[in-house]
Amino acid sequence: MRISLPLYLISILKSLLSKSNFTPPQDAQIDFEALYAFSKAHHLAGFVALCPNILKQMPPELAKKFIYENNRATAREATQEVVISAFLDKMEQAGLRAMPLKGFCIKHFYPHPALRYMTDTDILVDESDVEKINPILNSLGFTFDHETTYEIIYKSPQLVTELHKTLVQDVTKTLYAYYGDGWKFGQKKDGKEFIHEMPLDDLYIYTVSHLAKHYSQGGIGIMHVMDIFVLNRTALDRSYISRELAKLNLEKFEDNIRKLAEMWFSDSPSSEFDDTVKEMAEYILKSGSFGTAENRATAGVSRGSTNNIATAKRKIILQKIFPSPRTIKLLFPITKKYPALYPVFMLVRWFKILFFRTSELKMLSSTAEVSKDKVNTFEEHLNRAGISKNL
Repeated sequence: MRISLPLYLISILKSLLSKSNFTPPQDAQIDFEALYAFSKAHHLAGFVALCPNILKQMPPELAKKFIYENNRATAREATQEVVISAFLDKMEQAGLRAMPLKGFCIKHFYPHPALRYMTDTDILVDESDVEKINPILNSLGFTFDHETTYEIIYKSPQLVTELHKTLVQDVTKTLYAYYGDGWKFGQKKDGKEFIHEMPLDDLYIYTVSHLAKHYSQGGIGIMHVMDIFVLNRTALDRSYISRELAKLNLEKFEDNIRKLAEMWFSDSPSSEFDDTVKEMAEYILKSGSFGTAENRATAGVSRGSTNNIATAKRKIILQKIFPSPRTIKLLFPITKKYPALYPVFMLVRWFKILFFRTSELKMLSSTAEVSKDKVNTFEEHLNRAGISKNL
């Protein structure tokens, strides 16, 4: 009996979230190589390794791959917890504000924090403190990598840390107007003067907002839906959440994504699932962890267009080929002091893209191929999902 790989994986996740043993369907014919590829694309291969009765059914060499992913995730989470906790302690001692965000907070609601895969750690800081924060991160093995308009990225051999200047990008107009720099949504952590945390209800709203942003910019993965499920198992103030989501025009999206989380992971779903929820499920299962290049290109053209698709595409492509001096200054800080070096570092950027970051070339190609029909179909889907084009 052949079984859908996505549904098979979701059944595994459901059992682990409920702390029950996964029982494979009798006579199920599973392509375990395909299961590995699909689960890894969603950063979920480690989950499969926690089901010994599944590992026994596959070739030993393949089982080792799943086990490796689980061991790597466990080691990364343990390292991250130690290093980021040390960073926060040093920030407290230095009298500098910091507020961990996203997965670093949500992982504690999972049966085990290592199950919540993270490629990086997001932390809100005061932009004016960055020069003081730099030596703290250096002392923990991090070095500056690059900067964007709303975050500064540091890397160590094991971890990536993103220092947020604001909670959301200013291109998300509704979200940016609501969140501002973000500090009003934090409260001092018990026993701390400078380390902040989001109250649970605001963490949930921010998680929904973050999902809506990624969903509308190319896609989200199964892990993001799991976040919604585990947070809904806590004592949330639904009245407050509904009022705040109404300000963001995200009530419909939250309702849909919560129903999808129930459909996938709940033992006793409380509602029927309409065609929109099923359509969203299909979109997410095809998205990988953070969307596809095609969806990201279509989303970019949609955001940049009014009625003229060709003009929007041309503008995006030109901005990629000839980034603004502001962008070059963020990528190559030395140009802040020596603006005349802008043309030189333009060439350096293109050298890196041509030989090391070919995904950006693929993105340009995908953008050129976006059609008006694709944009219309994408915008209609977002509307059904409950996301405004002006998010």
